[in-house]
Amino acid sequence: WFCMPLYIANASCNIRLSIQRTTGLTSRLTRHFARPLRSFASASPPKPWMSLDAQRQVLLILQSYHRLLGKHLIEGIDSNTIANPECHEDIAQAAYESGICILSHGAEPDPLFNYANKAGQVLFETCWEELCGMPSRYSAEPDERPERAQLLAEVLAKGYVEHYSGIRKTLKGKRFWIHGATVFNLHELGPDGAWHRVGQAVRIVDTEDCKD
Repeated sequence: WFCMPLYIANASCNIRLSIQRTTGLTSRLTRHFARPLRSFASASPPKPWMSLDAQRQVLLILQSYHRLLGKHLIEGIDSNTIANPECHEDIAQAAYESGICILSHGAEPDPLFNYANKAGQVLFETCWEELCGMPSRYSAEPDERPERAQLLAEVLAKGYVEHYSGIRKTLKGKRFWIHGATVFNLHELGPDGAWHRVGQAVRIVDTEDCKD
C-alpha cells in the first residue's frame, strides 16, 4: 500500500509532462502558423480596376478596338499579348495608367459607366467608385445630350466614329471640349458564334477647357 503514493506521484508527473509537451507543441504550431495567417488576413483586396471583371472589360475594349479599326488602342499591347492569360493583370494595370482617357458603358437602356482608367477619372474630376455605375448621359449637360445621343446612335449603326469633338462636363460641373475622340462599339463573341454588342467605349486623346 505504501507504493500507491509513488504511483500516483508518477502518474501526476506524467500528466504534467504530457500537458507541458502538448502546450509546447501548441505554442510551436501557433508560432509556425501565426505569421502566414496574419499576412493573409492583412492582405488588402484588389483595387476595383484590377478585379477580374475590370480585367475582362479592358480586354473587351482592346479587342473590340482592334477588330473594328485594325489598330491597337494602347501602344505595346498587341493581339499576342492580349491572348496570353499571364499578361492580363499587366494589361489591366497598363490600361489604367495610360495617359489616354479610356471609358466605357454597358448596353442598358440608360447605359451605365462600367470602366474608367485613371486619366478618365481625372478628366471628369471623379473617382472609380463615383463614376462606375453612374448613367453615362450625366457626362454631358442636358442641352448637349441630344447631340450625344445622336453620336451614340451613329456609332451603333457604323461600328465606330473617329475624330469626334463635343462638349462634356465633369462631375463638379466644369465644361470642356474633347477633340479627336474615337467612340466605338464593344462586341463579345457569343456561344452561337455571333458577335453581340455589349456596350460602347471612347478613346480621348485631346481636351480643352471651354472658354465660356
